[in-house]
Amino acid sequence: MTKKNQRKKNALVLQHFDINYGVDETKLQGWQRLCEDVGVAARGSIKQCKKASKQALKTVNVNIHDLVDAKKAGQTPRHFPNRRALSNYIVEKRRWFSKVEAKKNGYLAALLIEVWA
Repeated sequence: MTKKNQRKKNALVLQHFDINYGVDETKLQGWQRLCEDVGVAARGSIKQCKKASKQALKTVNVNIHDLVDAKKAGQTPRHFPNRRALSNYIVEKRRWFSKVEAKKNGYLAALLIEVWA
């Protein structure tokens, strides 16, 4: 995949997150929806949900691109047993997401992992 194609795909993922979860990470509904989409129990208040979501999402090993594809297809994204397996998949399939771009959306940033460590 060329850099231009990767940037275009990343832009579409960012757009998907903005539309489906929102751009304001202080909104409870966005955190609840993201948790539901990755299979994590959501909480009832913004404070509880953000805290629980961020902690829980650190243990959820899903590829960002796969999450978007699964959401569009009405399916559950593939879960990996650990971060190493997810990292290997990301490198093998070239399905990484720009850290700089991900930080533009707090919901998206919550799913980031360190691939090259």
